[in-house]
Amino acid sequence: MMQEDSAKCVHCGHSTPDVRILGCAHGCCFHARCLDLKSIRELTPPSSDICVVSKCPRCASPSTGMEILPLSFEEIDQARRLVGASGSSSKRSFGVVNSGGAQTGGGDVYDPAVPRAGKWAEEEIAFRDNLVTHFVSGSLPLPNELKLCEFLSKILKSKPSRLTKKMKKANLSTRHFVGNSAYIEDVELARELSRLELCFVNSIVEPVERSEIKFHMQREWRDYLAALCTVLNIRFEATEWLKSIENMENRIALATTRDRSVKRRLMMGKAIETDACAAEAMPGVFIDHSQPHEEIDFDLLASAIETNDYDDTDFRNLYLSLVDDPAPSTSATVSDNSSQRSSDDPTQSSPQKSSVARKGLLMSSAAPNFKFAAPFLARAASYIEHNQLPFEHIDIWVPTMTTSLDDPSGATSLKPCLGSGALDNRPGRLCFAGSYSLDVHMVNDPQTSTLKKKTLSQESVYNLLLFGSYSEKFSFSSGCGLPGRVYESAVPAWEQFITNAPSHLFERRGGAMQFGIKTALGLPIESTNVGRIVLVMYSTQDREKDDYLVANIISDLQKLNPCPRWKLVVDMGSGGNDTAPQSTSHQLQAPSMQSNQSEFNEADIIKSSQIKELISILGENMPSDYSSPLGQQINDIMSLRLVLLNSSRSPDEEQLVDSILLLFGSYLKAGRSRADISQMVTRDYAFHSTEHQRNQQQQVEPRHRVPSFSNQLQHLSINSGSPRF
Repeated sequence: MMQEDSAKCVHCGHSTPDVRILGCAHGCCFHARCLDLKSIRELTPPSSDICVVSKCPRCASPSTGMEILPLSFEEIDQARRLVGASGSSSKRSFGVVNSGGAQTGGGDVYDPAVPRAGKWAEEEIAFRDNLVTHFVSGSLPLPNELKLCEFLSKILKSKPSRLTKKMKKANLSTRHFVGNSAYIEDVELARELSRLELCFVNSIVEPVERSEIKFHMQREWRDYLAALCTVLNIRFEATEWLKSIENMENRIALATTRDRSVKRRLMMGKAIETDACAAEAMPGVFIDHSQPHEEIDFDLLASAIETNDYDDTDFRNLYLSLVDDPAPSTSATVSDNSSQRSSDDPTQSSPQKSSVARKGLLMSSAAPNFKFAAPFLARAASYIEHNQLPFEHIDIWVPTMTTSLDDPSGATSLKPCLGSGALDNRPGRLCFAGSYSLDVHMVNDPQTSTLKKKTLSQESVYNLLLFGSYSEKFSFSSGCGLPGRVYESAVPAWEQFITNAPSHLFERRGGAMQFGIKTALGLPIESTNVGRIVLVMYSTQDREKDDYLVANIISDLQKLNPCPRWKLVVDMGSGGNDTAPQSTSHQLQAPSMQSNQSEFNEADIIKSSQIKELISILGENMPSDYSSPLGQQINDIMSLRLVLLNSSRSPDEEQLVDSILLLFGSYLKAGRSRADISQMVTRDYAFHSTEHQRNQQQQVEPRHRVPSFSNQLQHLSINSGSPRF
């Protein structure tokens, strides 16, 4: 197969052609601007809807179609290797450095979304003027009504403002393309355009930038060619071309993720360094320095992408897990023309498919950030946005226990945190329970002197997301830090200029400096099950204190009924038939504001564990028939097991179960055998059931009485004859 690097356009004689005629005896190749597509279409019979290139336009030899050549990254990769080996810095005319010090574009990978900037070279001006001439004459493979400004901006990878400053009298926005021949018919004119293009590329001194602009123009010309073939219903082969586009998008996404990871580590490290020093002098402020995520070898992943091994499931899953991180994405999909670039060949697929699928996996940078998708957190954020409150980020702090569930000495079971504060006898520690970042903020309208809603930049949203992750590392004793002070005093706290405030007023000052937080409002919110939680609102602007607004917010948020539930990790011992009950260790984690039924508080966990243990004991000692020593208790054992297994017990039955579990616990502590426990608990259940029924008969007339669930079960088990398992 003829390689693209060695092939030349048979029309103008220059290298890097865009399309090859399949089956041609001479292997003819063309630039997109040198191929007469309209003549090819005119040779097709009018009755045929699809045009197949059956004859080479140059040598007239038989052919089987045409193929758009794939994009090659070899020149870009070679330029990067040379720059890396020489150790010289890359002086580029494009690329923007963000606030975190990471380059958002033009750094380690070609990115079509990053435009060029800087002075105009003479070679670029000559090439641009020649393009304008062919644009006006209609001799380029472009779609009709395409604006001159848009075309030059794409081909030259330049900002529109850079064009308008240099071409003030060119009417860039009002001149539209009107197709004529759609290719450069004159050979000398075609050679002149190719020569000027080559001179422009060679005029770029920096090797990486030179290889990237060459790659970019090839990409744009082939996009336009595919779009025009689609309009003319000319069939073309695009399998390898589409794979190269997917490879390009993978490179962009991976480089963006790598830059995002570098920025995250840099900003987190600086913030932790600042706040950790201050925390040493502030008792009650705790910082978790653990690193839960493993470091990722991005260079290894980049090498895997370059192999084009798209059938490697493990690599694909790892890659998709990386690019699924919510953050501003600078990756650009194929140009707008790509929506039309397809052929009627059923074996071909549009590049939009992979692009759309990837965008579905890449979370929008404007999407709110849920650490825990809690109803209260979501409603609070919705309340802020609906009422246009001047805050863009919220988090919630919930009191949690600091003692182990199975250690009566009170030793902490939390992960060790660094800081000078020691655990005390206060009600508990305030832990991070969730955060939410909005994608809009309120700004002052100078005309109306009121606040109006404005969309936040992707960079600002990402910084808010990082601040949420950063806050997750902190916990506070009651009375310490902004959440602790609000929790202890039950008084709202509106803090302004927190980036300049002393650390004892805002303990996360380092994080506020890194992520742009300037105002914080701590609100005490009463909860039905924990007494009080703290909701903190943040803004990237300096917001003036408004006591009336604070009172209204507290009143409204109180109606949302926050009910936090602790998330516990339970390490159950292995089951067995030993006489002593199996030990159960509990580790308390940060509280979650979720209302999911699978997450219980401390008492629920202990109760659930006891119920499972009792059900196991009853099952082991279930008699096989009525003639056994426990045969007379078959019905009571079955009834008790069914009550314990029922997840929707009535209040009376719940009270009965609590009494049985209390007795069960005392038997365990006394060291009774499992068989004795089964017999004694069943006897207790029968006694309590009888007493309960007697009390109901004394209080309610029989005709108005409704049998309880346990009574119905007893009735069913008695009337069912022999027990069933």
